Parts: sequence; C-alpha cells; structure tokens
Amino acid sequence: DAFVLEPHRNYIPEWYMIGPFPNPHDSAKNRLGLGIAYAPEKEADFGKTYSGVDNQPVLWTLDKTPANGRMDLYKYNPYEHVVIYALTYVYSPKEQTVPLLIGSDDGVKVFLNDKEIFRLLTVRISAPDQDKILMDLMKGWNKLMLKIENNYGGYNFYARVADPEGTLIFSPKKEK
Repeated sequence: DAFVLEPHRNYIPEWYMIGPFPNPHDSAKNRLGLGIAYAPEKEADFGKTYSGVDNQPVLWTLDKTPANGRMDLYKYNPYEHVVIYALTYVYSPKEQTVPLLIGSDDGVKVFLNDKEIFRLLTVRISAPDQDKILMDLMKGWNKLMLKIENNYGGYNFYARVADPEGTLIFSPKKEK
C-alpha cells in the first residue's frame, strides 16, 4: 500500500482561444511562429473572423479548462507546425506582483496588457508549473494572452496564477 500525494492547483478557469496560425520554418529549420505577430496580437475582436493556416477562417471560441488543468489543443486542424492564442482577463483589487505558472508543449510567449513579458522557444512535453513568470498586475482588469506553438505530436498547455490571498478574478469576458 502507498499514498500518492498530488498538489491541489487552481487553474485559470476559461479562455478565449483562436487558431491555428502558421508556425513556418526557415531553411535552417528555425521555427518562426512565435516571432510573427498575427492579428490577435494586434487586436482582440471576439466577433471578427481572421485568416489562419492555409487562409482558413478562424474565430475566437470560449473554452473551459478541465479539472486536470491541461488545455488540449488537438481540436485545431492542423495541429502541427502551428500557433494558437489563449486570452483571458485577470482582475486585481490592487497593484501587485504575482507568479504565473505555465507548462507548454512546445514553445510559449506571454503577454500582459499587450506587452510581451516572457518567451520560450523549446520542444518539450507539457507539465504543470514548468515556467514561473512574475506578472506586475495593475489595479483593475489586466489582459493576459498566451501564444502556444507546436511542432510535432502533443499540443497543450497549463496555466495558473499563485493567489495566496484568493483575491484575483479570472474572466475572458471581464465579468466579476
């Protein structure tokens, strides 16, 4: 007999998601998708249709995070050599710095209030809490956007914010 202890993690509960967008490779096999600013990086118009991979129309969808925290991205077609965006808002009752804990398969770029605060170009299998990024939240609503890239195989991410006081509110619609 044995006990298996697993930490309780509160993941960001839902996201607006859009994609897939191309993750092209150059002649040296460098992945370029994280460096290309697709339309959702410039505007987040949830009613607008954008041009994705092979000029297919893509729309924002509202997706709930499963209890295990893993946002599977296989629903995007194609799901290899692509990037997707995930967007939500974080309400903070005061200015504060909190850690964002993410895991991604593969690379990831993080924007807070339209400013890039983290970029990691990697090939890996996702797991919770692989990366810790400090976020300087303003009082009020803060825009949090992730850009996840995939090469081959698995495609998913985890995201949560350490909130020991329990005062943060997460909502893709900015609803309290």
